[in-house]
Amino acid sequence: MSKQFIVAKTFEHLIDCFCPEGDHAESIIIHKTDIIEVKEDRKFVMDNGWYSLVVINNQWFLYMAIEDLEHYFNRNYLYSMLDIELKINYLQFQVNQALDEGNEALFINSTSRLNDISDLLGILNEANQTI
Repeated sequence: MSKQFIVAKTFEHLIDCFCPEGDHAESIIIHKTDIIEVKEDRKFVMDNGWYSLVVINNQWFLYMAIEDLEHYFNRNYLYSMLDIELKINYLQFQVNQALDEGNEALFINSTSRLNDISDLLGILNEANQTI
């Protein structure tokens, strides 16, 4: 079973080269709202560690180091459906708290973030329906 994530922040990923020289590498830009699907297909490369097959927007297939995936996830570049739902719940709480306290700055900040994360949820839901 594969796991889907949505990209919350645009970032550059350096694609590792497995050729004998290993002196070169390419990079790709992964954009906000791209859908990343992590497949169960994994490979171990001596001296480099574990890699997992990743599909970006059902178009690009590449092996990405699990260490890189963890790095992007920990830096909040990638969100799962559960992550988004938890963030929405928390932001709705903050909006309600701002209304109760009459805190305009918190209200504006929270509603802006809530709108952004809700957009990501809509895109991820749409991607799940096409699978």
